[in-house]
Amino acid sequence: MKKTILLSMALLTTGLMAGANDGLLSADKLKEIKASNKTFANPMLSIKKGKDLDTVYYVQLEAKGPRGSRSLEGFVDKKTGAVYLGGGYDKDGKKFSFPVNAQSVKDAVAFSYGSGKKDLYIVTDPECPFCKKFYNQTKDKLSEYTVHVVFMPLAFHKNAKQMVNYIVSGKDNAEKLDRYNKIMEGSTDFKNTKIEGTTLSDYLAKSTKATKELQTRGTPSTYVGEEMVSKPWPQLIQPKAAKVTPKKAK
Repeated sequence: MKKTILLSMALLTTGLMAGANDGLLSADKLKEIKASNKTFANPMLSIKKGKDLDTVYYVQLEAKGPRGSRSLEGFVDKKTGAVYLGGGYDKDGKKFSFPVNAQSVKDAVAFSYGSGKKDLYIVTDPECPFCKKFYNQTKDKLSEYTVHVVFMPLAFHKNAKQMVNYIVSGKDNAEKLDRYNKIMEGSTDFKNTKIEGTTLSDYLAKSTKATKELQTRGTPSTYVGEEMVSKPWPQLIQPKAAKVTPKKAK
């Protein structure tokens, strides 16, 4: 797991908290921050979003490398120019985050299932062993959700793209779900099915955009509700604590 440098607690001032809900910085302001700080001089590093949090700027970065690009987050001290990579939390324990472009994520949904009142977005790789563990342990336990599946085939899984292509080329939602279930249960039908057209490349363009928007760092990753808030998947199936009713005094 990637290590991050946590934001210095000295930056979490009362003034910073007061500005936590301000709007996003303009494109011109992001360019100004990048141009004025040597940390961002690397042309492979760009600032995608930013927020003014009074004493610091909260920024979302994209770093491009030989193995593709990845999203980072951090803070730029307005006074000193110091850059702190990693996440931060407000005084109520809520993690700082940027609003998600929900449409970008919805465009990458391969198929959906269930009829629960809450929306659950799953980013998964059908060849990932951890995703199969997630599949087996959450099966029939997500009834309170309508589940939306987004695929992120990882480069080091040699069959992942072929699996995804097999699934997303299904003629409708039901067939895509059926193909997904078969693969997760061990089927190798994907190896013998001829796929016509450019289904995979079209889908991966949408998927890449969605996972960057969600800042997905691995699979499986799960996001709950309209705001698509990240939530560790084991918490989805933890039994809810029973309510205890105090006994009346005699």
